[in-house]
Amino acid sequence: MTYPALPRDIVAIIVSGGSFDTSDLLAISLVSQYFRDEAQRALFRQPNGHYLDAFNNAPSAMTSVMFLRQIIKSPDRLALMVLSYTITAWWFDIAASDKRWWQSTLFDRLSVALPLMTNLKALQYHAANDVRPPSLIFPIFRRCKFTLEMFGATITGARDARMIPAFLKSQPRLRELWISGVGEHAPRHEVMQNLCPRLESLGGDTEIVNAILRGRNNIRHIRWLSSRTNRQNNWDLTEEFKGVRFLENLLNGPPFTHIFTERAQVKNLLLLKTDKAQEIFRVKFQIS
Repeated sequence: MTYPALPRDIVAIIVSGGSFDTSDLLAISLVSQYFRDEAQRALFRQPNGHYLDAFNNAPSAMTSVMFLRQIIKSPDRLALMVLSYTITAWWFDIAASDKRWWQSTLFDRLSVALPLMTNLKALQYHAANDVRPPSLIFPIFRRCKFTLEMFGATITGARDARMIPAFLKSQPRLRELWISGVGEHAPRHEVMQNLCPRLESLGGDTEIVNAILRGRNNIRHIRWLSSRTNRQNNWDLTEEFKGVRFLENLLNGPPFTHIFTERAQVKNLLLLKTDKAQEIFRVKFQIS
């Protein structure tokens, strides 16, 4: 007996509304073409964090390779389903020719697959160690046609750092941005001041946060990471904190005296995350 097929919108509701893990979705994809399409959409829409590792020691390293392969094989369907992508890369100075070839292959696959994800809204790239990739990573980002709302990157090398402004210029709808690893190579305020006008959440190395934050009062969330240089920061930011609601890692940012001032008028702060000593000071400051 042949049963009538469920309407496609009902299939979409069933798959998107269920708490299915990867194995469940793989089984669902075998039911019918409609179920396959919706199961693949769920699998590719926001894949779990992926890893690139020439030695395949990282968790799910082979899954990452297969994912990139499928994206390249299906640029008009699977690649368009990806909305969020997080990749962590271990790069190595490799002497063995076979491992060196495989590492270059991984990089090449990433450089081909990422520009195909034209509907991407959130992208995170983490360099897990201080070894530079086989080639620069930011030229790959600049070739992409997606319009991001969130971008995060941990990078190595001055040449990639110099390309940050050009890439951010192509992403005017960014609302969340964090960049670390640039240290003394952070772009100066002069080239960052008019980029990403919709930005609301900002984090990363102290140097780059300060370069972007200066002159803005629409940032709602700030998170400073540790400074990678010995350069003395010039804390003359005050009015930039007017609209801030969340502050994190204040030990790496300006002192309280530069934030809680009459000029800054920090009236919307809801959460301050820092070390225990300063947390106590925050409570006393609020009470007084």
